[in-house]
Amino acid sequence: MAECGFAVSFGGMESVQEFIAQLPKVELHVHLVGSASMETVLGLARRHPDGGVPLTAEGLAAFYEFRDFPHFIDVYDAVSRLVTEPEDVADLVRGVGRDLAPQNVRYVEMQVSPYAFRRAGLSPALITAALDAGARDALAEHGVRIAYIFDFPGQSADRHATQTLEHALEEPPEALIGFGIGGIEAARAPYRDVIRDVFAAAAAAGLRCVPHGRPAAGRVPARAAAAGRRVADLERAHPVRAVAGGAPAAGDARSRAVRDGEQ
Repeated sequence: MAECGFAVSFGGMESVQEFIAQLPKVELHVHLVGSASMETVLGLARRHPDGGVPLTAEGLAAFYEFRDFPHFIDVYDAVSRLVTEPEDVADLVRGVGRDLAPQNVRYVEMQVSPYAFRRAGLSPALITAALDAGARDALAEHGVRIAYIFDFPGQSADRHATQTLEHALEEPPEALIGFGIGGIEAARAPYRDVIRDVFAAAAAAGLRCVPHGRPAAGRVPARAAAAGRRVADLERAHPVRAVAGGAPAAGDARSRAVRDGEQ
């Protein structure tokens, strides 16, 4: 290190940054639509030019200047509405694999909201087939293994929670490992019973429960803190550790998703 008067080399590498860049990594929270890159979204917008999403890089950059969280949801929804064909779904997955591979990411847990694609007329079977195809291509072309977590928006749980659970249990993609909830947290209260019931059913079916929690005005609500403690307890009960291949190890659903793909 410079301040010590000498340089450190990690196996011939000249900097800590280079060493970190070459480490294998996992990405445990990626949204299929929300994490789509400029390149991926532009491809979708140009494939569906009447979708209301800008068709130029400059216009799209301005489109993604969020005013607040509800505005983020509006933009997210607009991009989600571009997804009307199975190939759109698969391209989103492939794009994540392509974009993360240069960072040496080997394993990704991806949040998927199937309800957004079902309203466009895609059946659960078509959505699942597209997710499977995208995951296969991400692994074959970029060396990135994809696992899925199905979620639904809390503010419309009355319409989408049970539907998403049924999809998860009856037509799951090969790498489905978890069940979650997103959207606007403050709007979930009227639907707490259905939310509780679908999470209980998902857990009983062996899916990891991965709810989103978002602090309001910098404060963490008591229920979010409690949920965080429950998730932390779950992680301690089912630890994940790095191994030479860059994928998780241990006896949980994540490692099973990785191991099953290697058999």
